[in-house]
Amino acid sequence: MLAKSALGKALHYLDSQWKHLIRFLEDDLIPLDNSPADNAIRPFVVGRKNGLFSHTPSGAQASARSKA
Repeated sequence: MLAKSALGKALHYLDSQWKHLIRFLEDDLIPLDNSPADNAIRPFVVGRKNGLFSHTPSGAQASARSKA
């Protein structure tokens, strides 16, 4: 019964990721979070998503002008 509960699933996940957790805790070079990487790629992702709304050539040109 415990294996199907939320706690059981969490413990199973912890067990399956244990070696990665230990590696993270032992290595000071592994960053605590990936915010710098997220911030570096955000302009490309936002630009790509905005491009989905350029349904007409004039809309696409307006989007391109606003980024310049």
